[in-house]
Formats: sequence, C-alpha cells, structure tokens
Amino acid sequence: MGTRKICIGPVLITAFALCAVAISSRIGLCADRPVKEAGKRTVASESGNLSLDIGSDGVIRRVTLGASAGRPVFQRACVGESRFGGVTTTRVTVQTLPNIGLRSVREIQDGQGHRATVTETFGPGLETDSISWDILIESDGGPWTTSIQTYLQITPVDGDLCFWSAGTRTDLPKFNGYPDPLQTMPFTTLHLKFGGEGDPASVNNGFSVPIASWLNEGVDCALSLVQSPFDFVQDMQLHTNATGAVNFERTKLRIGGGNTIRIRMQLVAHPADWRGGLGFMARQYPAAFDPHSPEAHAIGGGATYADYRGEELDSTRLRQMGFTMNWNARFPWPYLGMSMPPVKTDTEQWMSFEWPGKRDSTPQSAQLMNNVAEAFRQQGFHQLEYFTLTEAGTSIVDPARPRQAADDAELWKNPNDFIHYQIPKANLGLNAWNGARQVDPGDPAWQAEILRQVTAISDRLPCCAGICIDRLDRLANYNSRADDGVTWTGTAKRSLIYSWHDAMAKLLPITKARNKAVFVNSHIMRRIDILRHSDGFYAEQRGTGIHHMLAFAAARKPVVVWESPSENHTAFQEGLYLGFFHSVPFPKADHNTQPNASLEKWFLDYGPLYNAMRGRKWVLLADIVEVTSENARANIFEVESGYVIPVVFGDAATSATVELGALPIKQLHSVKVLHPGVAAATAIKPTSKRDGMVLTVPLLDGCAMVRVLAEK
Repeated sequence: MGTRKICIGPVLITAFALCAVAISSRIGLCADRPVKEAGKRTVASESGNLSLDIGSDGVIRRVTLGASAGRPVFQRACVGESRFGGVTTTRVTVQTLPNIGLRSVREIQDGQGHRATVTETFGPGLETDSISWDILIESDGGPWTTSIQTYLQITPVDGDLCFWSAGTRTDLPKFNGYPDPLQTMPFTTLHLKFGGEGDPASVNNGFSVPIASWLNEGVDCALSLVQSPFDFVQDMQLHTNATGAVNFERTKLRIGGGNTIRIRMQLVAHPADWRGGLGFMARQYPAAFDPHSPEAHAIGGGATYADYRGEELDSTRLRQMGFTMNWNARFPWPYLGMSMPPVKTDTEQWMSFEWPGKRDSTPQSAQLMNNVAEAFRQQGFHQLEYFTLTEAGTSIVDPARPRQAADDAELWKNPNDFIHYQIPKANLGLNAWNGARQVDPGDPAWQAEILRQVTAISDRLPCCAGICIDRLDRLANYNSRADDGVTWTGTAKRSLIYSWHDAMAKLLPITKARNKAVFVNSHIMRRIDILRHSDGFYAEQRGTGIHHMLAFAAARKPVVVWESPSENHTAFQEGLYLGFFHSVPFPKADHNTQPNASLEKWFLDYGPLYNAMRGRKWVLLADIVEVTSENARANIFEVESGYVIPVVFGDAATSATVELGALPIKQLHSVKVLHPGVAAATAIKPTSKRDGMVLTVPLLDGCAMVRVLAEK
C-alpha cells in the first residue's frame, strides 16, 4: 500500500500469462509462464502458494509464488544455497523425502584440510504459505571456522522487485525530511550488521530482526527469508546488491570440536507489504517478541533515570506528560554489581556506594529500598532497580591484594575481595566505570550471585516493579579463560553473548514467577536474539537509526529512549509513528533530562497522544493501513481499547485520507481523534469500504492520533 510505492517499476506481463489467481486469499497477475526443467525437484508449501525448484546440486533454481489456483502470480529463475568462505564441495547427494520435502547432503573441505558435512532440508514451513530451510553443519574433526552464508538471489526485471529489512540505513527515503524505515527501496549494495555497528550513540546502518524481503507491488506478492531468533549467532551481517542478492553471513561459529551448528530459515510468501514477513515472525516466534511479564506494558511509558528518594511529586503533571517509570539512579548498593547484598534481614544495613563529589555514602537496607519504591508506587508510578550482569566492583586493584575477609560469607563486603576471591574466573581484566571490572555472566560463581540477587530483589522489594539491566555492549567481549563450545576465533573462548543466553534463561523464570519485569539498556546489542530476554527496553542513546532498530525488535514490547526529543514536531511525531516513548523531564535525573518549562510544554501537548498509545502492539497484517492522500504517514497499533493510528509528518496539511484494511473488529464503538495541544478529542465518522474503512482525519501541526474504540 502507500508506504511501499517508492520502488515500483514496470512489470512485464505477456498476453499468454495474464490470469487471475489467489495468493493468501489475494488476487494477482501472472508475471511469467511456469517452466519445468529436467533434473529439478519441486518443494511446495502446504497451500501451494510457494514452491521451489531445486537442482541435482541442491541449489534453489526457481521460485514460484501463488500457483495454488492455477498459473503463478510470480515465477523467476534464482540461485539459492548455503555458501562457505574458502571451501570446496567434494560431493553432493540429493534425495526426496516422502511427505516432507527434499534433503541435500554436501561434503565440504577448506584449504587446511578441515572437513564438514552440510545437510540442508526443505519441507513444509511453520505456516501454510511457508517452506522451511534447515541447515545442519557437522564435523568429526577439531574446531575450525569460516563464514557461513545463506544466499538467495532473485533478480529484478525492469525494477519490479524492491527490498526491505527490519533495520536502518543511511539512504532511507525521506518524507518531509524524515528518513522512513517503513519504506521499501530498490535493491542496492548494502552491508548491514546485526545489531548495528560503530559508536553505540550513533548507529546509521544495521538490522535488528533477521528478515529480508523481495516485494513485487505490481502483482501484489512478496517473499521473505527469515532466520529463527532462537538460533545462536555470534556475529552476522546482511549483504545485498543491485541484482537482488541477499546474503546472511555468520562468522565465528565453531565447526567441529564437538559442536553441531543448526540454522533454521523460513521462506514465506505474502502480499507485497513488509508487514507480512515481520508478522509471520511475530506469530511464529512469540517468545522473542512478547514480554515475559504481564506487567510490562503497564510499566512502559515515559521514563527517567533519576535519584528519587521518596519526595512528593507533581504526579498529575507527570502523568499528563506520559510519565510512568523510573530506573532507579539512587545507587543504594555498596558497589557496582552488588545491587542487593546478602544480608540476613530486611533491616540489616550496609553503606551505599560513595561517588566522590557526587554522592556520599549512607546507611542502606532492603527495607529502606522498598520504602522508596513504595513512595513512588503510591504516586502512581513504577520503579526499576539498577542491575548489571557484565560489570562489578569499584576501585579494583591488580594484582590482587591479600583478602580482608576472614570468612567466605563476608567476601562481598569488600569489592576487591569480591572480584579476586569470590568471582575470580568471571573477571575479564577489562576496566569498567569507576574502576570496576567487566565480568562474564556465564561464570558459575558470578552467575549464582546474579540469580541470588535477582531473587532477593524480587522477594524483599515487593513495591519494586523489577530491574533494568545496564551495559549490554560488554556482550561483545570474550572470556579467554573459558570455553563455550560454540564459538571459535582461533582459540577456545566463551562468548559473553553465549553467557547472556545462559544466564537470562535462568533469571527470567525467577522474575516471571514473582510478577517482576526485566528491562534492558540495549547499548549496540540492538538485536532480537539478545533483546528477547527482556520485557522492555530503556535505551540510553538517542538517534534516528537507533530508534528504527529498537522499534522493530520491540514490535510487541514497550521501548523508551534516553533523554528527551528536540523541541520540534518531527521528533515527537517519530515516537508516535514507531511506537516508542521518551524520557520525561524529571527532578534529579542523572545525565538525563531535568525539569525544563519550555520542553515540558511539548510533553504536555503530546502527552495525551502518547498515553493513548500505552500498551501498544504493532498490527502486522498486510495492507492494513495506508494514507491514500499521500500527504502524511501512518502506522497502526493494537491497544486494550481497540486500535490507535498515528498520522504524522503531515507538515502543513490540514487533513489526510487514511484507509484501514480488515481489522478483526467484532463491534465498532467510535472513532475519535486527538491532536497535540488540544484537550478534547474530536469524533469522526468512518466510511465503510470492502474489508475495511476510510477515515478523513483532521490534522493539526501535521499530526493526529486516531483512536478506534472497538470490541475485538
């Protein structure tokens, strides 16, 4: 629909090929005549709307879309295969599997004599319009590695195919000055890193969800190639070029040495809307997209990172600005990594962290911590305690000095004792904030301490909403004194990404059982396989590219970005468009936005629109929303009361025409419009159309938030 018209080129349709067929209950036109070639075997989806012709060499040679009702909507020669850097294939066998599909077994060898067996299985996918592409890599020899690539090239003809992925890039098309990640674009040369790259505060290229889509607007069909967000990935890049080639390239995965690599891909047919592919992923991998805690969306909203100590707040004004939560920057802990000391009672005290020139050390206890959280909760807000898995200690001295604690149970009382004598194998020897050390959450001793603290916070702080975990950027490191068995950089190490998966798989059941939430600060690890271990994000950096990647990974979770937006409509409307919240001006905010009358006026103007968006989940149905007047942009989210549609970036336009597709509405109650700076909502009357409705939306400052109140 309207958000993907940028790359449409002419489509060649012969008189012989012109015919109407259905794809996923849609009507399209045949682009090419079906062709059968000797030596090829066909694997089809359950519906028949997607099929692949695979050669005797195990290579995908042709893709067909929409053939279930007759001639195909789209059919084209292609090249699809697993590729490996610097290897040769010594043998390939292909066999048809009864009622399953096809299996290809390939023997490969590199220049150093390393060997592996690559088994690729094609069969029915997770949905009726998909085909699974499972890759298994096994080797009996010692450990080695090379780049492991999933390559598929479908070449555009006269510009009929365009590209989309869930991320950001420097050449995104701009609409009224805003680079729009919901736009598709022509195929071109791209090298996008999984999670982004470069300075964590300024990311302009990257992808957060492993998906790549070929879309043909002319015949309303598309194909998406996706990878399971539960596959272990160390480093991955997405490469594309102008010939329609897509290549997911993975590096630093261990081949052999007792490790088996499994890569689970899906090829998905859907209409020519990027939402079709991402919607497939959200449906089929809900544990990666959905919060673990049912309280996540109640907590998520406008936020701060502040030194709150129980003061009375102007709670009405804060709520009007959309405020909901504080990530506690009071620092009640004795040092970094000891968020809850192992005290025996709630009243037993310790001395808090002393930050020279910033904070004096004060007596603290679990009871005092809970009292502060309770004061915050009584004013209608939520507090998350500070937590970290990758940093610990303060003023650590190397080499280790003699321990001060006579008893092991008291090692925690001195940060040097704790680092050097309680969790020595977790210490990476790398500096962190204020003389702390970077630590490995996969180390058994440190991991046990992490889980003890999470349990204690959850049990001893009943008024606390949960934790927010800092410094995910440290996950890019390795522990050279351990071996995870799955990565390889030339020597055995433990990747902290592997450690994160291991630790969080044990941490989340603790918080979920106690109805506590886990938010994360996403520094550079803006990738769904990492972020799936959370209930929401509070991202410390602000930037358009950062917002793009987080928005897609948080399609069904709350996401807040650090610091407040600039005082202009585009900045506030971007949050509405992508469904993220901002840091709200707050007293004693720590390197975050302090009270500011001028900025607060913007928050008060836009606050009702953001409050209407609370609890939002992206509606990922194809052809569900379009601004047919083409003078604004729109997105659509599901909320508890129905749906909200932000209509934004309208500049000087006073109205926009918005068409909605077939929403799953049982009974429509009303349609109302909110405008920035206007207290009362305006009711509008929709016009019915086949499978949807048309709205004429009045705009103010180029913006409106449409509320569709309905029983779903």
